[in-house]
Amino acid sequence: MSNLVTDVGETVEARPNATAVGFHEREVTYEQLWEQTGRFARALADAGVEPDDRVALYLPNRPQFVMAFFGTLRAGGIVVPMNPQYKSREISHLLADSGAETVVALSDLVPQVTEVQDDTDVHTVVSVAGDADGATQFDAFLADETLPVQDRADDDVAVQPYTSGTTGQPKGVLLTHHNLTFDARASAELHDGIRPNDRMLGVLPLFHIYGMTITMIATLFEGGSYWPMVQWDAEATLELVESEGITVLHGVPAMYNDIINTPGAEAYDLSSVRFANSGGASIPIEVLETFQSTFDVDLFEGYGLTETAPVTHANRPDDSRPGSIGKPIPGVESMVVDDALNE
Repeated sequence: MSNLVTDVGETVEARPNATAVGFHEREVTYEQLWEQTGRFARALADAGVEPDDRVALYLPNRPQFVMAFFGTLRAGGIVVPMNPQYKSREISHLLADSGAETVVALSDLVPQVTEVQDDTDVHTVVSVAGDADGATQFDAFLADETLPVQDRADDDVAVQPYTSGTTGQPKGVLLTHHNLTFDARASAELHDGIRPNDRMLGVLPLFHIYGMTITMIATLFEGGSYWPMVQWDAEATLELVESEGITVLHGVPAMYNDIINTPGAEAYDLSSVRFANSGGASIPIEVLETFQSTFDVDLFEGYGLTETAPVTHANRPDDSRPGSIGKPIPGVESMVVDDALNE
């Protein structure tokens, strides 16, 4: 195995004109996405980014997140995703701890970066969706030429997300190219893989490992199309699913609860959905059953954590028990222990 970006490159060769990312009535083909990631990678290299350097992404779900994510990996860099709801105090810790020298931020968030820049190693700031003092606009940052995919080993770090666990400051988790590739492939197989005609709802935040691996990476590995949403809105989600024929849904319990409590929800047509999954927390049985009865769509539940990139257990269409996290996915071993950690 090599740089996980090569898996996307294989999809580009097989389906260059297929839609890779859909956003606000704009569709980006795989060939266009590949070109953009290459130009972003070249721009990083021109800015002094070398393999193993950290690039922080301080963005909501937008096409530029996808381009910058794979562009960073293409350059051999390591992605540090940051919650766009964080303020300067929180990102100061993440930037200082990771040593990131480059930040790609929504234009409205650039002031949060520049406020703490002197306390970090950041020297390059790229703005998305507008101009901002102290930053180069995303399209202007892109180089004219592309950069070839840089070789990486299976155990080279690809992404450094931060997780708080239950106590203390957020801690960086080092996830390798193999970690992410394995989980993206294995989790997709639970519902017969991502099909070329699949349209994946991209409402889970991409700074979070669930959205990053299971909705974005897995989809682009397999040739489906990814439809990101900037923020959560139940009615807007129902409208997108119906209008664009979304086929695969991933969400957290609160999202499904919002959906079933949206006035007029039952009037929306979700017949295009062939698989829906909930993770991030235990979903109440009544929410699961109400969603299923309202839309005639089976809803499954899985479990994972940031350190495992993330899925370890899941229910699946042919093997499900509501109220449980399901069985280990292929390639994962688990053990039931008592309070003394005895099997």
